[in-house]
Order: sequence, then structure tokens, then C-alpha cells
Amino acid sequence: MNMGFGALMIGLALGLMAPSKQNQILKQMSWSVMIMVTGIMTYVGVMEKVGTMNYMTEQIANVGNPVLAALIMGLHMLD
Repeated sequence: MNMGFGALMIGLALGLMAPSKQNQILKQMSWSVMIMVTGIMTYVGVMEKVGTMNYMTEQIANVGNPVLAALIMGLHMLD
């Protein structure tokens, strides 16, 4: 089962079991964090579809040292 679909179904079931508590819970939620996490998940998903993750994995494997590879990529991002 898809994790997002499962989470949606659990949230729907909990919402139907206690509809009076929904307003209180929605007011307490940190919506900025929810939007940030959703954006990061979308960004990573796009990077996987385009092939960026495989490319970066290959580049790290070619360097042989993950710490050195992270340093090189970080310096490359500054250009």
C-alpha cells in the first residue's frame, strides 16, 4: 500500500470517529512545517524521476569516499 494513501485513510477514519475534535487539532497543526515537508517530498520525487539521484550515487561511488564526495558537491554548489 502507498504510504500517503494509508496515512490519508487513517486520518479520514480518525476524523470520522471524533469530528468534534477536528477544529482543535487543525488549529494546533504547524502548517508551515507540513507545507515544507510536502515540498521536500515533491522535490525529491522530481529528482528521482529525472535521474538526479542515480547520477549523484554514481558520482559518489566514483570518488570512493562519501565524505570527500559531499565536500566536492558542496563546493560545486557554491559556483
